[in-house]
This record gives sequence, structure tokens and C-alpha cells, in this order.
Amino acid sequence: MKKIIISILAAALAFGFVACKSTNQVQDLSESFNKVYGNYLDVLDLTDAGTYTVKQGDTLTSITKAQYGDTNGYYFPLIMLASKNVVQDPEMIRPGMQLTIPSLERNINNVEKAKVLSPYFKDIAGVYKQKRTKAAPDIREHLTDISTELGNK
Repeated sequence: MKKIIISILAAALAFGFVACKSTNQVQDLSESFNKVYGNYLDVLDLTDAGTYTVKQGDTLTSITKAQYGDTNGYYFPLIMLASKNVVQDPEMIRPGMQLTIPSLERNINNVEKAKVLSPYFKDIAGVYKQKRTKAAPDIREHLTDISTELGNK
């Protein structure tokens, strides 16, 4: 009986350490995203920006595709930056959040804005190096490509 109780306590303790570690990882990533946001607060052109209320089942990528077109889903960092007080981490959006949707054209097709936003996408890609999700390497690669494309305008 003693062995069973000790085994249960050991398992609970191990679970507690894992839970604390994963909580810290989420917190660290939010802090990393916030540091990046802080460097680019005044970069976006929010003229004619729209709004969107997150619904059940939405992802930031699905919202971005709906707003900017199916081929532009990796431009979600624009919505993150415009919604910096709402979105801490792109994978942690919840129904009811009110997002700001900046104009893709005003920010990406404007050569001056594109050049300023290029390092922003690179910095967001850098935060994705810390993510431990299956999709993170692919997302990081796309964000890096966007950064390069914007820098070459």
C-alpha cells in the first residue's frame, strides 16, 4: 500500500513539474512576441483598418486568409501587430477577441512600409524558433521568405 501511495505521489509531482514547465514556455513566448511588438509599434498604417470578432473554431491564419485572400495566410503578423493589446501569441486567440485588420495593400505594397516591415517578419520568424509545434518550422520558413520579399521591394 505504501508503494502505491508513493508511486501516485511521484506521478503527481512529475505531472506538476511538466505542467509548470509548459506554462512557463507559453509565458516566455508571449513575452518574446511582446518584445517584437514593442520594436514596431508605430510601423503599421492603420488607415481604413477593419475589425473582426474571433469566432469559435477560428485560427489567426484562417482569419488572415479570409481577410487577405487564400494565398496570404502567412501575413497574420500584420493582424498580430495591429491587435498587439489583444493577441499575445497567434495560437492563443479566443472567441470574442476583437482584432484590428490593417490594410494589406497599404502596408505591403507601399515600398517604404514594406522595407520597415521586413525585419518585423524576420523577428516574428525568430520567435517561432522557440515554438515546439509541428507547424512551427514551416511557419518560420514562410515568415522568413516574406521578410526577404519585403526587403527586396
